Amino acid sequence: MNLFKERYKEELPQKGYFLTTTAESLPFVKDMFDVCICVNALDHMHSPEIALKEIKRVLKPKGFFLVGLFCRPYLLAILKKVGEMVFPFCKEKAHPYEFYLSSMENFVKTFFEIKLKICTHYRKRNRTLHREDWMFVCKNA
Repeated sequence: MNLFKERYKEELPQKGYFLTTTAESLPFVKDMFDVCICVNALDHMHSPEIALKEIKRVLKPKGFFLVGLFCRPYLLAILKKVGEMVFPFCKEKAHPYEFYLSSMENFVKTFFEIKLKICTHYRKRNRTLHREDWMFVCKNA
């Protein structure tokens, strides 16, 4: 965080403060935020399920949750998982979780109502071999 603050000090607002925490333990009261945003993070977390429970807790009723993540095509996600079971030394420690589109959708909708799905990046050629970046706009119940 300090490197980020130093590098972008001219662009950052002068008022306010920075907070470093984990999504699995948010230091905020219940129903505090109108909007929560989580981009390219769920696959890096120790427990994405606990993180979404925490986000749901701090999000106001009828609040919006925007979650973005890159998803591998189903076949590649399965091959990667099998490969990591056979060769555990190949497991990416920075990405303990792997999502493909339907697994991500099913996971998110256990906590939120998905209002809109947007594919923000994909390759037109060889689409089945490349990741896709997805953004879900969700609403808290």
